[in-house]
Amino acid sequence: MATTGKLNLQTWGDWLKRTDSKRYRFALLMTGGTIVSVPNAHGALEPAKDPQELLRFAPHLLEKADLDIIPIINKDSSNMTVFDWREIVLGIIKHYNDYDGFLITHGTDTIAYSASAVRFGLGDGLYNPVVFTGSQLPINIDRTDAIYNLEDAMATLIYARENQLKEVFIVAGREVHRAVRAVKLSENAFRFIDSPAIGPVGISTAMGIEFRPSTIFNVEPGSSDESLPLLTKEITFDNRVLTLRLQPNAGVEMLEKLLELQTNFPFSAVVMVSLGTGNPPQWSLPVIESLIKQNVPVVIAPPETGMSTKIIYESARLASEYGAIQTGDMVPPAATVKLSFLLPKIKDGDMKELKKLFVKNFCGEVS
Repeated sequence: MATTGKLNLQTWGDWLKRTDSKRYRFALLMTGGTIVSVPNAHGALEPAKDPQELLRFAPHLLEKADLDIIPIINKDSSNMTVFDWREIVLGIIKHYNDYDGFLITHGTDTIAYSASAVRFGLGDGLYNPVVFTGSQLPINIDRTDAIYNLEDAMATLIYARENQLKEVFIVAGREVHRAVRAVKLSENAFRFIDSPAIGPVGISTAMGIEFRPSTIFNVEPGSSDESLPLLTKEITFDNRVLTLRLQPNAGVEMLEKLLELQTNFPFSAVVMVSLGTGNPPQWSLPVIESLIKQNVPVVIAPPETGMSTKIIYESARLASEYGAIQTGDMVPPAATVKLSFLLPKIKDGDMKELKKLFVKNFCGEVS
């Protein structure tokens, strides 16, 4: 099942005309999470309803930009679905021409998934910078990371706008990360986001936000080589992607029973988290072959974050020969979101076209 939406954004020329503004106007899109929760009259936490509530704890947010709060979703990020990804993308599109950039507050558990979905969803229509942030502690708690994450996110938006960086970022723990390279690192550390393959694209210092120029991947709108070609006319995400972890204490009988290969397969694609450098065990190969024969795409992912898949061993070669797709150094959130985004756009289940698009680097998600 896929969700849909139309994309109709301003032109690149129109966007450039607004970069000379000395004071920017940003939208804060609220999707939930502890970072934007403030105590009410009874002392219980609830989402802030206007900037003044946040400014009681983070008064510096409005020093260099105007900020409008727009609630979109209010839920624990562990309950986010592809339908919520769509709502966030459409929320940005709805207000796209009214603001110079977007700050999105989000729970930490699935922030990398939602941010990746926004990056793929906007595709080559991305002109205004988008920055996601979250926190490990509520904004009113002693030693909270919410205040400096919000301030760093605002500073990142301003820097990106001034330097015409067309990107979706995640800001946390004094670091700036490209959304499609990010993964959640910790349940309690303030540095809860990491980008294992490339590291942070920027850091927050006493001098401000400092970016590493070599890590910025700007997709020029209309590029025939690296932009998302005509994929953003329909904002769609498939919600039938199954992820399985292959491990030594499992067997082909269990896998076949789990997947019910003798009946109509209920999933659009299967991501298999394999061993080593994307090396599926020999016993899994008949299942991989059977799925692909049923025109069900199989994606082979490495077992740990920061690893990359390579065809080195015989089982990996055979899986590839059957038609399995390797993720390379894509992190799991970006790989699964990209697959979910591409599936509805493949005509007649063309596996070759899916593989061609999946391994292609659209927005810096893979080396």
